[in-house]
Amino acid sequence: MLYSVAMPAKRNIGIRLARARKAAKVSQRQLAGWLGIEHSIVTRLESGAIRLSAERAMVIARLLHVSVGELLGEPGAPGGGEPGGGRLSTACLASRPARARGGVGAGGE
Repeated sequence: MLYSVAMPAKRNIGIRLARARKAAKVSQRQLAGWLGIEHSIVTRLESGAIRLSAERAMVIARLLHVSVGELLGEPGAPGGGEPGGGRLSTACLASRPARARGGVGAGGE
């Protein structure tokens, strides 16, 4: 079996995604709902089983209030390389869509 250089990179991105999601106090199911995907896809993204697209990385970064650089592990990214290192402010939460804040339409209603 050939060793894939991409696999460790996908796994590291997944680890940073999971950290950012947990720091934002967002469940895999919540994130999946906001993205309109099955929660198993979020699980697979976090485990490195599937690759995170650029488009989805931008949306997730916006929802979790981190930079795309933080998710991708860019050196010198804001937050000292630790995604979701800061606490979400009320202003940040207010900028999420109503579904993302648990408002009308949240939870599949």
